[in-house]
Amino acid sequence: MQDYRASFSPAELNSPAVWVDKSGDAKKRLDATIAELQKLTPRNAFFPIQDANAAYELTNLKPGAKEEAIAFKPDPAFPDFKDPLRPQVILVNFWSKSDPKDRSPRTLWLRGARETFDFAALAALLR
Repeated sequence: MQDYRASFSPAELNSPAVWVDKSGDAKKRLDATIAELQKLTPRNAFFPIQDANAAYELTNLKPGAKEEAIAFKPDPAFPDFKDPLRPQVILVNFWSKSDPKDRSPRTLWLRGARETFDFAALAALLR
């Protein structure tokens, strides 16, 4: 990581970060490498897979133009400090197993809760 950062000029280090692998070709190569590594025993494959993922993420993150930045621009209207006791964000998270064949009572209940949740009523609480 230090060597990677040292490869950039001070101006590049102060510029926005952009994602280089826009076509997804490097990700496809990474996936092929990981598929080959997964043929090894789990004990031998874990660290090379972690290294391959880290190298992909690191080498595809480069300094670039602000128009292509992967960051976000803060909304000046949020949060609204005029009424500090008013909720402004509510997180709703539904977790259920990804296997659609799972018919356990817990999973069925979670799916039902997700499908019938009244998001409009929740949004009204934030107004």
